[in-house]
Amino acid sequence: MILFMLWVHEVHMVVSAHKVCRDCAKQISVCRSISKSLAFDQSKMQQIKLQQRSDIRFCVRSGLDQKQTIARLQAIYGQVTFSQPTVHRWWTRFHAGEADIQDQPCPGAVLKRTADKVAEVKNFVENDQRTSLREVAHFCDVSKSTAHTIVRKDLGKKKHPAKWVPHNLTQLNKDTHVQKATQALQLFR
Repeated sequence: MILFMLWVHEVHMVVSAHKVCRDCAKQISVCRSISKSLAFDQSKMQQIKLQQRSDIRFCVRSGLDQKQTIARLQAIYGQVTFSQPTVHRWWTRFHAGEADIQDQPCPGAVLKRTADKVAEVKNFVENDQRTSLREVAHFCDVSKSTAHTIVRKDLGKKKHPAKWVPHNLTQLNKDTHVQKATQALQLFR
């Protein structure tokens, strides 16, 4: 949230051609001081989240209600305290008997870029370099965007008008292109 506020105010500064209102200037200085003092990075934020969840679980087991829990967290963590809805959600979970402070895995689409699928797409493209992404997606049972990602990022290939070729040309490929281009120029002179 703090980093988001900092980003919003920096965008506001850019949009207003660096004419910053007093409120924005105050919030920017507060956001910068907080972010510098806490040195936000993913591992530290994850650690703070787990500590707060553990403290919420302790408060529930101690018999404190939600308002007392929020007040206690604000006294301990200050600006980095969970929002009230987040404290409410975790307090309710722990009050219902849940003991795990880790996040539950998020439901979502199944990952289609497995090593087997990458190998299958690689074999398919190498067997027929004139194939289209739609055909790759259909025969390998992946979406068109997944097929595109596998071909471009994992296999490093690029579609030329007729066939898939390596995206990064070797020095031999470059020299061959230069030689053929020179021959073509000599034909038309």
